Amino acid sequence: MTTGPDGVEEQSGLPPLKLWQWLRLIDEARKGRDAPFLIGGSGHLLLSAAEEDHVAEVLSEEVLPEIVRLSRGRRVLLMCGLAPGADLLFQRAAQKWLAARGVAHDAIGLLPVPTAQLAEDWSARANRDGYTVSARDRARILGEVEDARSACAAVVQLYESDAGEQLDSRSFRQQQYRILGAVLATRADALVAVLRHDNATDPGGTAEVVAWRRDPSRIPEHLRPVTPQRTASTGALFLINPRAGMAAQDDRRSASAQLAQRTLAEEERVVRAAEEALARGNDLLCNDLVYRAFERGLNTPALAWLRVQSLASAGSTVLARRQYDELAPEPSQRDSRWFTLLGRLEKDLGMRGGAQGRQHFLTAAESYLQAWRLKPDSYPAINAASLFLLAGDRETAAHWAQQALRLAGQAQLGEDADRYFLHATVAEASLLLGDTAGLREALIEADRLLPGDYSRRQVTLRQLRRVCEALGVSTSVLRELSLPPLIFLARDGPLLPTPTENFRLHDGDLPAHALLFASLSDIFDLSVIEPLMIRGRSLSVSLPFSANAMIEQAHRRYGARWGQRLESCLARAQRVSTNRGFLEPELPWSTLQARRHALGQALLWASRSDGAFRNLQIRSEPGGARLEALPVLAAGPQRMQQAVLQAQSVLDEPGMPRGRRMVGLIFADIAGFMRLDDPDLPQFWDVVMRGIAETLDAQRERILLRQTWGDALHVVTTDAATAAAVASGIQALIQQLVELPDSPFPALELRVAAHYAPVFEGFDPIQHARTYFGTQLTFTARIEPVTPPGQVYVTEGLAAQLAIEAPDAFACEYVGEIQLAKRFGNYRVYAMRATSGERR
Repeated sequence: MTTGPDGVEEQSGLPPLKLWQWLRLIDEARKGRDAPFLIGGSGHLLLSAAEEDHVAEVLSEEVLPEIVRLSRGRRVLLMCGLAPGADLLFQRAAQKWLAARGVAHDAIGLLPVPTAQLAEDWSARANRDGYTVSARDRARILGEVEDARSACAAVVQLYESDAGEQLDSRSFRQQQYRILGAVLATRADALVAVLRHDNATDPGGTAEVVAWRRDPSRIPEHLRPVTPQRTASTGALFLINPRAGMAAQDDRRSASAQLAQRTLAEEERVVRAAEEALARGNDLLCNDLVYRAFERGLNTPALAWLRVQSLASAGSTVLARRQYDELAPEPSQRDSRWFTLLGRLEKDLGMRGGAQGRQHFLTAAESYLQAWRLKPDSYPAINAASLFLLAGDRETAAHWAQQALRLAGQAQLGEDADRYFLHATVAEASLLLGDTAGLREALIEADRLLPGDYSRRQVTLRQLRRVCEALGVSTSVLRELSLPPLIFLARDGPLLPTPTENFRLHDGDLPAHALLFASLSDIFDLSVIEPLMIRGRSLSVSLPFSANAMIEQAHRRYGARWGQRLESCLARAQRVSTNRGFLEPELPWSTLQARRHALGQALLWASRSDGAFRNLQIRSEPGGARLEALPVLAAGPQRMQQAVLQAQSVLDEPGMPRGRRMVGLIFADIAGFMRLDDPDLPQFWDVVMRGIAETLDAQRERILLRQTWGDALHVVTTDAATAAAVASGIQALIQQLVELPDSPFPALELRVAAHYAPVFEGFDPIQHARTYFGTQLTFTARIEPVTPPGQVYVTEGLAAQLAIEAPDAFACEYVGEIQLAKRFGNYRVYAMRATSGERR
């Protein structure tokens, strides 16, 4: 889950629907033969454990069976406000019961206020009722709300995106809860209310919802839903008294004890989901799941290990190493997994080269041996062997390679992943010992396993290639183990004006386990991508506008069915990226940028490996399309520019609208400036700011605007590569100044944020100069305050464009979905660094 500007919440790239949009979709659906059956749920915020058990039992044994009978086989839509307590209990219990019986259903979240505010209101109510609720408790409750939200097929936002400070008003929020109650009372075919019989009729409470259900005329006019509503007074109403049938002695367990149980369950759920993502090779999803858990206050040894592991797998080695020092247990408390993880990080740092390379390899080898001492196994043994080789000690390397072979021969074959790594270990040991036949046989066996697991195969091949290089052996001996190709899908025709139901896709040239990257701009793209996703393909999608806007556009132009197909397609995508800052009339321009973004994303993946990078041309033909393969290119750095040129050749080049252009945007701030006294400022301007000016002067031909105030810097460039060069250049300058033996400014640190986006180009009447303005400047400015000092954080848009413009000059390592400053939402961010002279 992510939160967009001004509190607009987004999930998997899909922004929530506005109430009027959703009601229109529901009204449209009710006209057809497949009209859904809507079940609303409402109830108390605070329930004891015994009350929860009783409500769940009544739902499962009495209420839900009757509701399903009333639905007469129609698809069920569960509606609730996602508030802690009865709302979440209703959603969880109903989804579990319906799924167990094969009843087609979806959950719809109706958000009266942002999820964080739901948790805060729950905490306030608990405090008023005499419970002690800690910050950790509030974080757990927020996690439960977000989990329920993620289980929804759609989310309907009942508050305006610009509500802002109004959300701080209790009376405003109470109005929002009353709007939710009006929707439930008037729209549900069946309403389930968890209500104690002695409960007062508070505004916005469940008792009021029940009263409105019984008599909709009592709903104030200004609270009624915004489209014509049906009469709900004859609809089914199911009341559940949570105290009925219970012993007089209530369950007196404290809220804290109940929260502790929920916390443990949530931690286990997050760990399980993150481990599953890691096992599927989806390092970025694993990283996001754990990062969000950390934001909610969850912090267990398992989550800490997954945080570092996911960063390492995503290529963020430096950040992962720093996180290791912060999160790892004391050395005496570490298990073998922590030592092998340290070994991997030190090995990856060593592979970057430089004066400290050999020391990194030796530290890594010793870490693997620490793991081996705790748990004698072939995995740490073979890694220690290769690392001793890379450090120049062939004799010790051969000894540990023999140990790894011996232990591998004694291992029990388990799941496919275990078997894969066992064969990879045998292959590496055989390579170290000069056994070519054993190497080939082991690689053939490994290649039969995990055919679509790009990440694991990439790590194996990277290490084997480095061993080949150290031994002076040709990497051709590794040809038996292959990587799934990365494929950029590019189309050859114009936007399709009308949809067709008889579309056929011919994809005979598409490898079974390829990782696909494509833009989705119109019905033609949807017709190509939809069957690929239905067939289970792994596909990352780039959109020219927000998913919500595109779904609404498809609904308006082609009908509700096409809008629903688009929404379903996006829900299946492994990753959805959206262009930022484009205007509705700029579709051709935004479409080109979406295609460039998809290409850049594919190249970002390719830059992490030496796998095959391919283009597939989408050739339109009567009633369908054919995917035609273009020549395969090796995707290593030495061939990346050729891949870029070939892929770009299939992109259209529409001109930019007048007064608009794509630019690189930089905001930087020097931490520590505020601690300088007046006597220090002249030297600061003469040394620091003059050095920054000289760095900018080196790129003056491609710099459109440069501004400074105090310790802040704002730069606009013609392209992404220049923005990256400026950002990394001034960061390197500050680092050099700080590291001088007699540095006058040893405490200075620089934060830099960069973005690539559309802006307006105009004239500043105040400064009498050309200027650049637009929402994306504000967006970039919100990234800079959350950038760690000494780092350069860039957006996904700039990272993708950099992969096209300068594929060998910079490395972008995924950090995660970072919450931006001033409640600006969560967005994907990369740490960027220059790679000049670095071995990748």
